[in-house]
Amino acid sequence: MMLIPSILKVKMGVSEMVCSLMMNYVVMYFIKYTLNTHLADKTRGQIMTYPFRENAAIPQLIDNGSKLSWGFVIGIIFVILTALFMYRTRWGYSIRMIGINQEFAKYSGMKVGGVIILAQVLGGMLAGMGGGIEMLGRYSTYAWSSLPGYGWTGITVAILAGNNPAMVPLAAFFMAYLEKGCNLMSIYSGVPAQLIDIIQAVIFLFFAAEQFLSGYRQKLVVKSTQEELARQAEQAAAEGSVK
Repeated sequence: MMLIPSILKVKMGVSEMVCSLMMNYVVMYFIKYTLNTHLADKTRGQIMTYPFRENAAIPQLIDNGSKLSWGFVIGIIFVILTALFMYRTRWGYSIRMIGINQEFAKYSGMKVGGVIILAQVLGGMLAGMGGGIEMLGRYSTYAWSSLPGYGWTGITVAILAGNNPAMVPLAAFFMAYLEKGCNLMSIYSGVPAQLIDIIQAVIFLFFAAEQFLSGYRQKLVVKSTQEELARQAEQAAAEGSVK
């Protein structure tokens, strides 16, 4: 599925993030249609699939009812592999450079289109594996009827981690701590559970402000550099005329 946003990004300059988030609804309604017409267990009181087979479920890491499965260990392993890929391989270097400055990467001779498609496909594979681990490690059937909001949470985690895979676990633990804290406050103190949405919105606001101010800051640096060069040229011309 990630081929569609990546190809639109390469061919038409469409934002891959916006396109991916919009495609979530297309995929969700396709899954709901398939579930309602072919996969639903009609004996249940709500729309859900038949129970997963025991050999397909991911075993629990700790048998204390916490739903912490071996998927956690798999996630940590892939965090390490992704960090090594991004910071120790040529492909990872190309992905980071294109993400920082696409025009400079194109001027340097990098195959921007191919690298963008590669990055999107690999990211889609990791996201799909994460969703499969989440489902098989915590649930016994598939019964989701709406989007859980993992896309926005993932974007927030990526912003907090500074797009560094090694920092993703810390950012994810921080977001999980906030979400669980908001849920507990809504139960015991009457604070709305939507407080986590407000915190995410503030994080997005600061990120957008940083991106906006970075362009303005760059213009100031260029302007100050030009003024300094002009001053040095005038000083050199004055010294030459004195001699």
